[in-house]
Amino acid sequence: GIRPLIILQLDSKMRALWIDDEPSRFKCLKSIASNLQVEDVTFACGINQILHYLTNNIKWDVILLDHDMGSGSDGYSGYQAAYDFLIDKSIPVVIISSNHEAAKRIQALLDEYLVPCMIAPITHPNNVMIAINWAMKFNPEYY
Repeated sequence: GIRPLIILQLDSKMRALWIDDEPSRFKCLKSIASNLQVEDVTFACGINQILHYLTNNIKWDVILLDHDMGSGSDGYSGYQAAYDFLIDKSIPVVIISSNHEAAKRIQALLDEYLVPCMIAPITHPNNVMIAINWAMKFNPEYY
């Protein structure tokens, strides 16, 4: 079934939405939270939460997107989420993935619609910090 919503409040500025099916990955942010310039990070799992957070006029500064959410959400893929909700937005997207080919497929879709995106392999927490820093360049208020 759909896992519960997790919200981690951090002392800073940016708002990030992490779309994934593995809350344990989200917990890695605790180890690097002091280095992230993020006001809060919201974890969404499954179509209902994704729909809620991407259609309710919430201002997101970055979307962190897993490539495959089959194990815990409802089989909803990162590619489908990108196609359904992200191609018409200019929010930077970081594709968090251990599957490079699947991540490249999402990146190609977002590139086609001129959505800023990058791939950050989930092999090390520093990749998330690098991705957040990359996303900051799209919003001048963080400089």
